[in-house]
Formats: sequence, C-alpha cells, structure tokens
Amino acid sequence: MYRSGVTVGELIAELQSEVDIAGTVPASAYLRWVSSLEQLIYADLLLFERGADLEAHDGFLDLSLLTAGEGERGVTFDDLRKVYLGGEELTRAGRIGAYQFDEEKSLYYPDGDGVRVSVFGDGEADTYHVIWRVIPAVKNGEGEEVLLPYPWLDMVLSYLRGEAYKVANDDAQAAKWLGDYNTRLASFREWAAKRNERYGE
Repeated sequence: MYRSGVTVGELIAELQSEVDIAGTVPASAYLRWVSSLEQLIYADLLLFERGADLEAHDGFLDLSLLTAGEGERGVTFDDLRKVYLGGEELTRAGRIGAYQFDEEKSLYYPDGDGVRVSVFGDGEADTYHVIWRVIPAVKNGEGEEVLLPYPWLDMVLSYLRGEAYKVANDDAQAAKWLGDYNTRLASFREWAAKRNERYGE
C-alpha cells in the first residue's frame, strides 16, 4: 500500500487552520471519511494484491487464516480476485450458480465468512492458492497514516472539506469542495489506470 507520511491528525490540524467549522466536526468523523475514501479507492482503482496458499478442510477455505499486512483489513470474499488449484483457475460463482454448474467446472463461492470450493473431476484437494485485493483497515486514531500517494493528498483534503461543510449545512462550500474532489478524483482515476497497466493483471 502507499504511505503518504502524513497522519489523519495532521490533515485535521491543517483543516482547523483554514476551515471555520473544522473545530466543530469530531475527529471520529474525519477518521470515518478518510477510511471510507481509502477503502473505495483501493477496492475500485488501486489493484494492490497479495497471494497465499490456503488449506481446504472439507471443501472450506477459512479466510481468517490469511495474514493481513500492517494497516490492512482482514480478507473477505469480496476481496478475492483469483483462486487456483495447481495451474487451474477456479470459476467464481454465487451459491445458486455453484449448485447449477458444480458438475461442469471447478468453482469457488461464498460460504459464511469463508469460501467453499467445488472441484470438478478429480475430487477435493487440500491446498489452494488465493489472490486477494488489499484493502486498508478502518482507522481508529488520529496518529494513523493516510495510505494514499503523497501527491494526491489535496484530493483527500478537498473531500474532507466538502464533508465538513456538509455537516455545517453550508451547501455552497460543500458543493465547491466536493466538485474539486471529483475533478481531482477523475485525474487520479487516469493515473491509477496507467499505473495498473504498467503492473499488469
């Protein structure tokens, strides 16, 4: 993940020096806004991935056994990108699809907090390789670092300004700063797409 070198508390302090209502917005709101923004950006735009081997027990992969890195949330089914058995990629399915096609192809599908695998042909196997998208954890303190590239911190600040002014019912200022955020986000989206092309799937 990217590390900006700047904490949420430092962003709040900067906003307090320039936004009249920053002092009336609790730190918990800023933490929530930064967390949601980071998670959306990493889920939709930044394709940071990890992979690991995971043992199946009776066709069940327990995602809680996967180790998240520092600042990362635990892995959920939605975070999974690929599941492999040997060199074969399993097909992602929903629970209904899994019952419709389990006799035609090897599948993986959600099952509670984990993943159920159904292998076509040779029966169940023990070890699978899973690849998942890295998503930042929810922030709990102002001392936590913003996990986005430093050059894009103004995008984060624009978003925080817009949300703060929404809380203050200042619709004109909120619209101005959220408009600025959307413009910066469009540029960030282009930058992220080029970055992802360089790294490949």
